[in-house]
Amino acid sequence: MVAGQWSPDLTDISGLIPVADSVRRNRRFLTPALITVPLVVTNVSPNTGVNPNGGSKLTIVGEKFPTSLKDGSVVDISFTDGDKCTLHSAAST
Repeated sequence: MVAGQWSPDLTDISGLIPVADSVRRNRRFLTPALITVPLVVTNVSPNTGVNPNGGSKLTIVGEKFPTSLKDGSVVDISFTDGDKCTLHSAAST
């Protein structure tokens, strides 16, 4: 599973169980829920000598990252000072 917030779908042996919009709006039978899957960063390299003006390539290793950006996954990376990083690639290891 990839990090993020996900709404569960209900299924049985016949497939997806449809939920009428009126049921969702009135919350009579189902409570809308989100499942949160945390992203875990285990290593960032290099961790010294990074150019404060940008241009350094970082490798971020962890768990629950998407294995590819081709599936529509979006990953936003920013530093504590608010500067954003541009993600060039994602790979499964």
